[in-house]
Amino acid sequence: MNLHMLEVFIRVTELQSISKAAKQLHLSQPAVSSLIQSLEQFYGHQLFFRTVKGVQLNPAGEIVYKNIKKILQIHEQMKRQLAEFVQNENIVHIGATEAFGNFLLPYSLGYFRKKFPNVRIDVSIYQREEIVERLQQQTIDMGVVEDSGMFQSGIEAVQIGKDQIILAVSYQSPFTKKKTLTIEELEDLPLILASPTLPIRRTIQQKLAQLKFPIQNLDVISEMSSIQALKTAVISGLGASFFYKSCIQYEIEEGLLYPLSIEGLDLEVSYYLLYLPKNISAAGQQFLTYLKGNAILQF
Repeated sequence: MNLHMLEVFIRVTELQSISKAAKQLHLSQPAVSSLIQSLEQFYGHQLFFRTVKGVQLNPAGEIVYKNIKKILQIHEQMKRQLAEFVQNENIVHIGATEAFGNFLLPYSLGYFRKKFPNVRIDVSIYQREEIVERLQQQTIDMGVVEDSGMFQSGIEAVQIGKDQIILAVSYQSPFTKKKTLTIEELEDLPLILASPTLPIRRTIQQKLAQLKFPIQNLDVISEMSSIQALKTAVISGLGASFFYKSCIQYEIEEGLLYPLSIEGLDLEVSYYLLYLPKNISAAGQQFLTYLKGNAILQF
């Protein structure tokens, strides 16, 4: 018995005619009759009353018809689910913090797309804590954060690149005559800082604390929760701010922002890709391999 035999049975039943079913199915009438006889032999029951007008289900046939309909419905549902599964297998859902997700990751996606044109990468921006939570809930396939930290059991963290944190001012600033500032000079510089919810702010505070230089010593004139807002504010001449180099590379090259380094302040960050090995798809593995070996993630 096979699905074709079941489909023929359903067509004969609903048309109440072997000849009509044969015509619709583009089969010969003897072929359809043979399939019905094989099905009756398989179940050990005659399934139809034969009449001069055609065929009609008998009580045994009614039982078979109802259950075969369910079998074919389940089969169609399974085919739809498999089609969706194949489609989703080629989609990788990434949760990333703002710096990586909005700036560095889109830059690298073009290269990946050329190598793997059938894989789609969907990117959403979240806070670090939400990325870890969504990874556990399996609403994202992978996450990218700026520091490894501690994660729940089962989460793998793979370093996929590094970035520098640099101080930047507008080209109208008098500090463009310098390349390096001392910590003392940093105290006199009006600063716009990222809000405490952003990873870059936490990194800066930790590095300054290591130099026994509290962030309260800085002349902070504003805090902003968006890297793009920070860039706009600095370009307009409001003050200076710290940025990941990857986020302002374009503005530096276009002469919109001027980079400065701070004596004794080594600001570097590593990007880590987080994933649950048991849940990673073939497309996800391709993307992981690509990120681990891609030199454009080194700034």
